[in-house]
Amino acid sequence: MKSTKRLRTVSEPDAHLKDASAGGETQRIDQWLWRARLAKTRAIAAELADKGRIRLTRFGTTSRVGRASFLVRRGDIIGFFRGERFFEVEVAGFAAQRAAPRDVRLLYSVMSSQEAAQSSE
Repeated sequence: MKSTKRLRTVSEPDAHLKDASAGGETQRIDQWLWRARLAKTRAIAAELADKGRIRLTRFGTTSRVGRASFLVRRGDIIGFFRGERFFEVEVAGFAAQRAAPRDVRLLYSVMSSQEAAQSSE
C-alpha cells in the first residue's frame, strides 16, 4: 500500500522571515540604534530591546520590541526613552558601520522629542 503523507502547505512565511525578505534592506535593531548613535554602546541598545523598552510602529501597528535581533526596515518608527526624554524617530537608512556624527541624520528623521512628565505635586 502506498503511504499517503499529507504535506503541510504554508500560505505565508513566518513573520520574522517575511520581514527579512520583504522589500530590501533590513538591520538588527541593536545594530541600527548603535550605528545611528542613538545608543552609546551596542550592549546598551541590545539591553533596551531585550527589556522591551523600545516601541516600533510598522504599517500603523505599534508593538513592543522584545529582542535585540528584531529586524527594522525603512519607514519603521522607533520610540524609546533616553534619560528623561522620549524620542520617536523614523528609519530612513542603514549604515555598514557606525556613522560619523555629521552623517547620522541620513539614517533617521526625528518625529518627536518630548520631556517626560514630572509629577512634583
